[in-house]
Amino acid sequence: MGDPQVAQFASWDACATKASAADYLAATILPQPWYRAICLHERPVGFVAARPGTAIDRCRAELSYGVAEIYVAAAAVGMAVAALFAELPELERVEGLVAVENKASKRVLGKAGFVRGVLRRYRVVRGKLWDMVCDSLTHPDLP
Repeated sequence: MGDPQVAQFASWDACATKASAADYLAATILPQPWYRAICLHERPVGFVAARPGTAIDRCRAELSYGVAEIYVAAAAVGMAVAALFAELPELERVEGLVAVENKASKRVLGKAGFVRGVLRRYRVVRGKLWDMVCDSLTHPDLP
């Protein structure tokens, strides 16, 4: 939460203190419908979260993650997607939206088997309009 590089492409700013990180976790992370910590050597190094769709979008979920130890990110994403498909039987597609400029995150999703498409002028983050890459992975048992 305190690493500016991890927060560079996120909708949140890096937390300067443990208290601000705790406040952010309580207000934003705890209400998440699906959230997992990424741990390395019994220490948290990041998170993977998913926001399952509802109604006509219930067949898909949007994946997000932040990892300080980038070399574990693809494995963490792969494990998270497997868990999502196992836990949510209606889920057929997982999407990861990534800023076009975020090369590291695009590599992570590619290593995890996601397929890429581009959404032009898709999202405003911190007052800037971003083109986003939409990588997706479909349920492994579906055609």
